[in-house]
Amino acid sequence: MALFGVAFLACFVLLSVGPVAAIRTADLDHGWRDMFPNWSEWWKIRTTLEQRTWEAFRYAIEPVGHVMLPFAIWGGIVLIRRGHGAFAAFLLLTIGLNIVAWLAGKYPLGATRVNMFLAPACLTLIAVGAGNLFERLLVRRPRWAWLVPLPILAAIILAFASLILPWRRLQMDGPAALVLSQRQRDEPVVAWFWEHHYYFRSIRDWRRDEPPKVDDPAVNGFWYLHHTTAKPHHMQDPFWPTLEHRWSDDWMGDVVHFRNYDVWHFRRKQ
Repeated sequence: MALFGVAFLACFVLLSVGPVAAIRTADLDHGWRDMFPNWSEWWKIRTTLEQRTWEAFRYAIEPVGHVMLPFAIWGGIVLIRRGHGAFAAFLLLTIGLNIVAWLAGKYPLGATRVNMFLAPACLTLIAVGAGNLFERLLVRRPRWAWLVPLPILAAIILAFASLILPWRRLQMDGPAALVLSQRQRDEPVVAWFWEHHYYFRSIRDWRRDEPPKVDDPAVNGFWYLHHTTAKPHHMQDPFWPTLEHRWSDDWMGDVVHFRNYDVWHFRRKQ
């Protein structure tokens, strides 16, 4: 057990000072700034931690993982009772180290894709707990036993449905290629979402998190990507409703339409 702990922590430290430090950028820190605990309101930390751990389980098995969090807790207890404490520690340490990194403001915790590495541990704990509870109820309350696998069945059905239904995420490759091929070197690109930051990472000096002021004399043109999908999506356009350049007499705009994006090129009138 001690050897396992040393090996586990050694891997954690090596990854932290090596690959993790290498890929961490100011853009990532900026995108994560609202995901870390606010220690000035320390009394809310516990509630926030519980909520984000709950969301991490939901993200591991959408959309019912949060419902099966009690199964995961029971699964940890079952493993320890069966003498598999080392295995339980391995699963719990994976989650625990992420929690420690979140408390230190170094890594997010919650329903985000950067937490998907938690899925194997979460799903294993859920499977052990649900399996044990199902066996117990079959013996003592057989009528109620079949309620246990229902959430898992729902997740399986939705997983197969996701293989058939179109992906909801907005497609950025086409709009980004247009902007990169036609923009002038002094034209900013308004990019506030992390996908924008990724596609326009090569023009960091001319990338902005918000539109320029309509009367900014230093800007004579800029590019703006407005998503037009009607489907619910977590990425909301925060500037388009109040973008003054659209109706200003001093500016003109050309637009190219994509499936779920309008790419606007605004230029100051001569």
